[in-house]
Amino acid sequence: MKKQLLTLAVGALLLFANNANAQYYTLGIAGSNPKGLNADGENPATLLTGWATIWTGNGTAAAAFSPNTQLPFAFTFNGNSYTHFKASNSGSVTFDTASTLIPAFGNTTLPSALVPDNSINILGVKPSSWVSGTTTYNSAVVTKTFGVAPNRQFWIQYNFFSEANISTGWTYWSVVLEETSNKVYIVDMKTLCLNNGTVCGNNVKVSAGLQMSSSVAYPITGSPNLGANNYSTNLFDASDNKYYEFINGTQPTVDLTVFLVNNEAISLNKPTKIYGSINNLGSQAVTSMTINYQLESDAVVSANLTGLNIAASGGSYVFTHPTPLIVTSEGSKMLKVWATNINGGADAFPSNDILSKYVIGAENLRKSLHEIFSSSTCGPCAPGNANYKKVVGARDNNLFSSIKYQQDFPGTGDPYSTTESVARRNFYAINSIPRMEVDGKWDQNASSFTDAVFNQFQALPAEISIDATYKVFGKTVTADIKLKSAINITGDNNVLHVAIIEGKTTANLKSNGEKEFLHVMKKMVPNQNGTVLTGGLALGVEKSYTLSYEFPGNYRLAPDGQNPISLATEHSVEGFDDLEVIVFVQNITTKAVVQSANAERTAYYALGLGEKENSIKAAVYPNPASSTFSIASPNAGRYGYVRVFDISGKEVVANQLVEFNNTQVDVANLQAGVYFVAITTDGQTSTQKLVIAK
Repeated sequence: MKKQLLTLAVGALLLFANNANAQYYTLGIAGSNPKGLNADGENPATLLTGWATIWTGNGTAAAAFSPNTQLPFAFTFNGNSYTHFKASNSGSVTFDTASTLIPAFGNTTLPSALVPDNSINILGVKPSSWVSGTTTYNSAVVTKTFGVAPNRQFWIQYNFFSEANISTGWTYWSVVLEETSNKVYIVDMKTLCLNNGTVCGNNVKVSAGLQMSSSVAYPITGSPNLGANNYSTNLFDASDNKYYEFINGTQPTVDLTVFLVNNEAISLNKPTKIYGSINNLGSQAVTSMTINYQLESDAVVSANLTGLNIAASGGSYVFTHPTPLIVTSEGSKMLKVWATNINGGADAFPSNDILSKYVIGAENLRKSLHEIFSSSTCGPCAPGNANYKKVVGARDNNLFSSIKYQQDFPGTGDPYSTTESVARRNFYAINSIPRMEVDGKWDQNASSFTDAVFNQFQALPAEISIDATYKVFGKTVTADIKLKSAINITGDNNVLHVAIIEGKTTANLKSNGEKEFLHVMKKMVPNQNGTVLTGGLALGVEKSYTLSYEFPGNYRLAPDGQNPISLATEHSVEGFDDLEVIVFVQNITTKAVVQSANAERTAYYALGLGEKENSIKAAVYPNPASSTFSIASPNAGRYGYVRVFDISGKEVVANQLVEFNNTQVDVANLQAGVYFVAITTDGQTSTQKLVIAK
């Protein structure tokens, strides 16, 4: 997803603190986390590895502090060194661990005698809880250390809190302490207003900043009514975040830093513009500079930019280098971008001048994954589904994949809701529908989906390719998948998901007026957790997977979503001839979907008309078989044709006319294993599984 190049909003403060005369100035930077050390996704449902909870509670909790907590490194604040802190559930992190002053809930103006000294504040947040199906989520203050000494960051994160102006929605903020530099960051992570399960447009109002004493503070401009930068996006990663950096010291006259540059994936052999954002951290406006880039050890490419007016103390400038970059081979490559000759002179802090990042040469076409969470009992879901169909209706379906997860609410929910569709909702911590995820990044009401959003995601190259086919034999679906990466993907954070979907369902009619639902998920294979790509994917090395699933038992339409079918003993497939397979790879840490694909069907042998009642009324026996089998039928003297296929779809016994209850079919030359017998009579075909045991 393209990162948003947002305008820098800054309140530059040059105030002196009490006693120690510590001096701070403040900059606000949109579009990432500070220095990018924290790459964890913003997932409230399950804490990722390394996070520790120091406070948790719901909306009935009184204002309180966490226990005193030790820092992983000594931190200097306001001229004093500290080793411990405590955090209140009302948004105050203080180093004055002996203080008994607990700020009340509300956006108190800073400085305030009601707020502890030597504190970092996001006042206005308050605990709450949300119920999603059978799962309840409570607010929590959590911590984690990122990076390597002596340049670590310690994060104190307010997860799943609320605020008076966003009804039953949530807001995420963090306080970050940085080792050695002793910088403080306040990070605005994500905010969503919800009113009775419907997305609303209100923003939070918080009071954020540092307080040294009851008379000296460094509030962020906009406090006590500071709004979240990202209240209309609610993404699960840092691309819509904004952080406020409190720097101890005197602001330099000239200080530029390159902040954002392109996306990581670049199409092979296609001229690509190098664009990004320059931030002016100095006290002097910038009118000219030279912008430079270098790919690996190639020659430096430079261009002079004049006639600029980048405001002092946080002004930003979005540049496009006039000379495009051409990447000619796959794989990760280091790209460096930096500014020189600023206003004809040198930068005061050259250490922050160069942005180095890996870009990925990729030739794979992006197939975006659209996941829609819906229900036949959800009134707003009908226009959401209609809008989605309108946006994608005329597009090539090779450019995207669609999965619809029917849900167990509102009310009694959709009859085609399953434990797996609810688990998928919980993976994204969704508690309102209609909702839609695009590549695990865009999280909005499906009614808000537009052509621009579609194009934004689909235009990106993909780091991996997926070649997938599938076969349907009776009630068994087998997918063959080949993955190949354009980069080295390490670790066990990526998961291969296989979703069996039904093209159209018409039996789950309830209260919202919809008469059909498209792309309905019937089964995740092996389940909603997918298959971990153990060890990752190596550059250019192909990995193959074969995943198979047999729908058990008979068809049953559940009465509602609160009483779903048992996936272990029954199924809800209306027509096996309408089954499709979607394959996708997702990073479970960031939730980003790396690539998706609509598997191509290569073989199909269906159960035939009236599958639910098995109208052919014929069965293979004995089963298991060793050398021969026959077809049992209550209708004496009936004839039909029999064909046998192996698990790959290869025909191993050719079309053979048999008399039911009499003719034996010779399979003595077949190896032990699972096969499929297609029985055709009176224009109908039934496919049944046969086990051969030797």
